[in-house]
Order: sequence, then C-alpha cells, then structure tokens
Amino acid sequence: MNKTERKALFLITILLDIIILILWSNFNKEFSSCDKLFIYFVLTAHFFFYISLYFEHRPTLDILHISIVISCLMGFIVNHKYLLSFILVFLICLQIQWMSINKCILNTDEQNDKSNFGYGKITSILTLLYTCYISIKIGKVNLKKIIEKQIK
Repeated sequence: MNKTERKALFLITILLDIIILILWSNFNKEFSSCDKLFIYFVLTAHFFFYISLYFEHRPTLDILHISIVISCLMGFIVNHKYLLSFILVFLICLQIQWMSINKCILNTDEQNDKSNFGYGKITSILTLLYTCYISIKIGKVNLKKIIEKQIK
C-alpha cells in the first residue's frame, strides 16, 4: 500500500470515528444493546487499525480487514436508523471506491488479484445485495416510527 492510500485510510477512519462519536453523543439513550455493541466493536477495531496502519503490520491489518466485514454485517442486529444509515453510506462509498480504482485499497496487490479473497465479483455482488437489505431495513424502521407516532 502506498503513502497516499495509507493517508486516505487514516482520514476515512478518523471521519468514521467522528461520525460515530457524534451519533453517540446525540442518541446514546436511544441505542439498544446491539447498537452499543456495534459502536464499541467499531471503535475498538479502529484503535488497533490506527496502530497497525501506522506500522504497516500486514497480519494485523488482514485480521482487521475481517472486522470491516463483521461490522458491516452487524447491520443485521443494529436497530437505530442513523447507525443503519452509517452502515449504508459506508457500503455505498466502499462500492464506489471498488468501481473507481478497481481494487480495495486495504488489500495488497496480490490479495486484489485473487478473486476468491476480498475484493472480487462475488464480494461486489453480495455487497450490492446487502446494501439493498440495509436500505429496506432503514425504510422499515422509519415506517415503524411513523406508525407509532400516528397511534399515539
């Protein structure tokens, strides 16, 4: 990974952490235990990510790469609309990055060349379908809130 990609990853991660901390400060009383678990998981993974990225420790970066998948898949258990929206926007930006530069910037060139691991057609298709699922879930959460307000 070159210096530009490293800087981009640092900046993106810092931006994600700022957004999560803003959401925490504004909505933590509304968060379910699963929502809080998501936030703790992401912030903990990012702590180790900063260190690993700084020292370019590839084995740890590879493990933390899996934590990105896990945190995105936590959309199955996350219930708050803003956290779901956070996951959705991240997934959309990730897919745009994949299409724009035709690789995952966190992977090595060798990892990007292997279509069975990390970035590839299967991953892109599954991510697209999961993005649709998260969008539908956000709609359901919003619809449920609207119905609850009308009943009251």
